[in-house]
This record gives sequence, C-alpha cells and structure tokens, in this order.
Amino acid sequence: MRLTTERLILRPPVAGDIDAIFEGMSDWEVVKTLARPPWPYERQDAARWLAMQDDLRADGQKTALMLALKTAPERAIGCAGLEAREDGQVHLGFWLARSCWGLGLMTEACAELLRYGFEDLGLARIHSGCFRDNEASRRVHQKLGFAVTGESRILCVPRGESVDHIDLALTRADWAAANGAAGIGLAHAGETR
Repeated sequence: MRLTTERLILRPPVAGDIDAIFEGMSDWEVVKTLARPPWPYERQDAARWLAMQDDLRADGQKTALMLALKTAPERAIGCAGLEAREDGQVHLGFWLARSCWGLGLMTEACAELLRYGFEDLGLARIHSGCFRDNEASRRVHQKLGFAVTGESRILCVPRGESVDHIDLALTRADWAAANGAAGIGLAHAGETR
C-alpha cells in the first residue's frame, strides 16, 4: 500500500528505515509525546518494531506508514498509522522528526490517511488523542476536524508516569461534511505540522 499527497509519500516501513526510526524516536522531544515507546529508545527497539509490522498489517491490526518527502523518498521523516484495538476502535497515531515540525506535513499526511480510512476501508469513526501538554498534536487534530470525546489519564511509558490525555474522535459523516461530498482532504491546506 502506498499513498501520496502533494509533498509526501506514505509507504510501508522497510528495513532501510531503521536509521530514520532510531533517529526520530531517540529524540526526547518526539518520544515524550507518545504513549508506548520505551525510553531511552535504542536501535534494537527500532529493529523490533520493524520486525512486527508485516504481521500486524497481515492481521489487519495496523496500517503503519512511513512518511517521506517526494524529493527524498528513501528517507523516512516520521510515521502515521491506523491501529485496530481490542475494543474495536480504530486509532490514528503519528510522530514526525523534529527537523520537519512546523511545515504542515503531519496535517497533510493524516488528511490522506483519514481519506484512506473513511473511503477505502469504510470506517465509520476514527479515534485518536494527545497528551494535554502536546499543543502541536492538538492543532493537527483540530485542523483535521477531530472532536473532543473526553479526558483521561494514560501511562506515558517514556515519561514513566500517567499523563493527562485528551480523547478525540472523527466520524465519517463529519469528515465528509468538512471535506465535501467528493472527500476532498485537507492535504493541501498548508497548515502547520
């Protein structure tokens, strides 16, 4: 599976992504915004994550796609994906290398991933969330049309503590209303991060 936007290619991870994954995930400013990665993040953690992806994709549990600029398709700059959880909910998650923050790339990538989820997979609702102190992620979710569904405290493994979390969801109907009947995404809105 391969998705494209104006500036990005979203593609399955490959063995050659290990350096980019390790580089991105060994940056505390990136990892502190995520719930599950270990800290400190080691190269073997990137290798372990890569080794699991084919099985998760084959089981239909996860669609993790690496983000790469069209101008440098071999170099991953982040990851975005949809994950089917045990409770039946499908969750959007993402991270982006700090060197690419503030360029609207994550909004662009997630807009295309939402289009894929709603149009190609036929999902009715996509859940997501962010830690209360993650302003950049809150802005991305807001631009994409996610609505707050609640608040919780969840364990942030890298921080080693439970952190205030904003629970979010987007329905296919709300996504379609915001993007027009043809499902025109926000991929070219030029929004930040």
